[in-house]
Amino acid sequence: MRTLIALCMLGSLIFLQVKHTDNLAQPDKAADNSQSAAKQTVNVAPATTVPSATSINEPAAGTDETDGTKAEKPKHDLIDQINSLSTAVIAAFTVLMFVVMRRQDRAMKIAERAWVVSDIGSLEPTMQSDKVQVVCKMRNNGRTPAWITAMGSCGKLVKSKDELPEHPPFTDAGPFTEKGSVLSPNAFTETGIPITAQQLQTIVRSDVILYFIGYVKYRDAFNQNHETRYCYQLKPSHDLTSTAPLEFYVGGPDRFNRID
Repeated sequence: MRTLIALCMLGSLIFLQVKHTDNLAQPDKAADNSQSAAKQTVNVAPATTVPSATSINEPAAGTDETDGTKAEKPKHDLIDQINSLSTAVIAAFTVLMFVVMRRQDRAMKIAERAWVVSDIGSLEPTMQSDKVQVVCKMRNNGRTPAWITAMGSCGKLVKSKDELPEHPPFTDAGPFTEKGSVLSPNAFTETGIPITAQQLQTIVRSDVILYFIGYVKYRDAFNQNHETRYCYQLKPSHDLTSTAPLEFYVGGPDRFNRID
């Protein structure tokens, strides 16, 4: 009996607990139902169409015109800086190598080109007893051939070097072809002038000065044109052991002494 009464009381308590729980949940359901009803009854106004108009808003400084966001400058990290530096170094090295190669090419051409220089001799007797002569050899001291295109010389008696003409009356040798006459390394060609005994006496007395002037034009193996000009003055010999009383020495204005 007691057991039955206890079971009945336990069942009553369980029933009351369940009912209480349902009562607590009902307000929430009611609230949800009221919100749903409210949502269904609210009428949304139709979207109004705004006439198209041109915007005159100017973008702020430092912003992009397309999206209005601030334009950020590209950031160069360490790798980009190293790449830029290496590119600059390579460019500078390339320029330096170009300059070095040009200088080496120029030095090679100078070392290998033809150099035609004058080599004057002493007074020599001729077949005529009242005349002597001087012979000047135009020698190629270079390592490659030269092509002589023009050559001339003359003797000039003046009282001073100031009387030397700007353009001496050369006696031209030749004729030479347009291509020129080849002059091999260590080879030479000759030119000279005769001097009479009377002229020689006036030179010995220092009444006049004898200048032997000449030029030679040639082309080298690198197809570059050159000109050698020379001027010698007949003076008393500086060599005490020489049997010749007079010798030729470089003299005259600088414009007559040039090698290019």
